[in-house]
Amino acid sequence: AQIIHSDDLPRFFDLGVIPSMQATHCTSDMYWIDERLGKERLHEAYPWQSLLQTGSIISGGSDAPVEIPNPLLGIHAAVTRQDTVGWPVGGWQPNERMTIEQALASITSWAAYSMFAESYLGKIEPGYMADFTVLSKDLRTIDPSLIPIVNVRFTIVNGKVVYSCLLYTSPSPRDATLSRMPSS
Repeated sequence: AQIIHSDDLPRFFDLGVIPSMQATHCTSDMYWIDERLGKERLHEAYPWQSLLQTGSIISGGSDAPVEIPNPLLGIHAAVTRQDTVGWPVGGWQPNERMTIEQALASITSWAAYSMFAESYLGKIEPGYMADFTVLSKDLRTIDPSLIPIVNVRFTIVNGKVVYSCLLYTSPSPRDATLSRMPSS
């Protein structure tokens, strides 16, 4: 669901259709999309916030191998609508940006809901699969321009550490507990 006529926006919610939108498609396409769609239709491209305001949720993902599968790039694209060097200033069609909470939900709980797995995936709660990633920074508290350079510290799948990369700079007391965690 990349280009949606404004008359169709409420129909997604009304019909129970969950749009799947990969945020990095927007930032890959923004360089040339006006040439393909024409200026009169640009407002129909990647209308994330417009869809969300109708009550819809958006299931996100990376669309690998078409796009780079790094979810941090998708989160960055969703909240800034900019490429990784900050173009365009202010974001492309910034009124359609997602909040950080919406972007995170799009690739976690909303994605799980879209695959009928919301009772065991998409959240960190008792009874859910222990599939999650530990990052070096809290994405909800940093400048969104920094999201692409946040480091993945751990990836846990089904409760087991499958990736570990601890970067030692100058550890704080909170980081000390992470460094004592087993790597496998």
